[in-house]
Amino acid sequence: MKANRKTDLIWGLVLILAGLLFLGQNLGYFNDLAPIVWVLVFAGLSVISFVTYFARGTQNWGWLFPAMGAGAIAAIIGLAEAGQDGAYLGTIMLWAMALPFGAAYLAGRQENWWALIPGGVLAVIGAVVLLADNIRGEWIGALIMFGIALPFAVIYLRNRQHWWALIPAYTLGVLGVIIVLSTAAPGEWIGALVMFAIALPFAVVYLSNREHWWALIPAFVMGVLGIVILVSSFASGEFIGAFFMFAIAAPFLIVFLRNRDEHWWALIPAGIMGSIGLVVLLAGILPQAWDLERGLGGLLFLGWAATFGLLWLGRKALPTAWAKYPAAGFGITALIIFALPVRLENIWAAALIVIGAWMLLDNARQPKLKG
Repeated sequence: MKANRKTDLIWGLVLILAGLLFLGQNLGYFNDLAPIVWVLVFAGLSVISFVTYFARGTQNWGWLFPAMGAGAIAAIIGLAEAGQDGAYLGTIMLWAMALPFGAAYLAGRQENWWALIPGGVLAVIGAVVLLADNIRGEWIGALIMFGIALPFAVIYLRNRQHWWALIPAYTLGVLGVIIVLSTAAPGEWIGALVMFAIALPFAVVYLSNREHWWALIPAFVMGVLGIVILVSSFASGEFIGAFFMFAIAAPFLIVFLRNRDEHWWALIPAGIMGSIGLVVLLAGILPQAWDLERGLGGLLFLGWAATFGLLWLGRKALPTAWAKYPAAGFGITALIIFALPVRLENIWAAALIVIGAWMLLDNARQPKLKG
């Protein structure tokens, strides 16, 4: 209590003197004060703030802001007056403002964990400013990203309950890598890295808990997009298209195989995408003299028919008795395409007609309801 009263008395006198100083300057009594005067003024404020900090207890770390800030201003004015000029003058202020946050964290690591974020960011930006004259521009941007990411990573590693901190840490870290590579790596590498970076957290979600099966789908798709971007400069269009279709089909197939009873629906996109991938691949490797339009068109519908046929075979355990309609429709359409010279634009119309006719015939065979 006595310490508080003494420091209050000191600060009262300081404020009165500061008011008189500014009033005298405004009235013209103190024109063009020498820089050394301002050095002494801010140095005095810094000393008084430090005295207050230690007198009231180090848990009152807020007093370090005026202590460090005023001290930094005094140092900057003094160095500038001495002819010093450089980026390090800005670093002095940034590091001065970072230190109080470090003191706050040390004063209570459990409750003041948040202080790592502003403290770390200011410290890193100060270091980057210090090095700005000696490193290339892309490295400056990358170091800023890495530096801002670092305190978030530390917060996550200290307490895994703060899982949210991993998101900015990961995002900013990836941005830093992209900035570094932007001037040295080809464009497709950058694009692939972005896709892989998006895919990775989804893969981690799935691997950490297999119940989160949904995360496998975006992980696969984004990963495949990254590979497609990488190989786009030397692979043929048919190969890239087929690979993309197979890769999209793969996660759905895995989801289906892991739990057929609940995720039977996943076989549909797996079969459809897989069939398209097979047709695209064969279109690129089969001789052009072969009747590709008929053969591949029939194969596509045959693959779709097989997909729904497999679902229909499991109708006793699964609610898939309806699958016989698309299976039969696609199958008959495939046979028509193989047997007759059907134009490709008429295939879809034929498929719809066949499926509709099958449904009408099946409905006619059902026993009439009494009523």
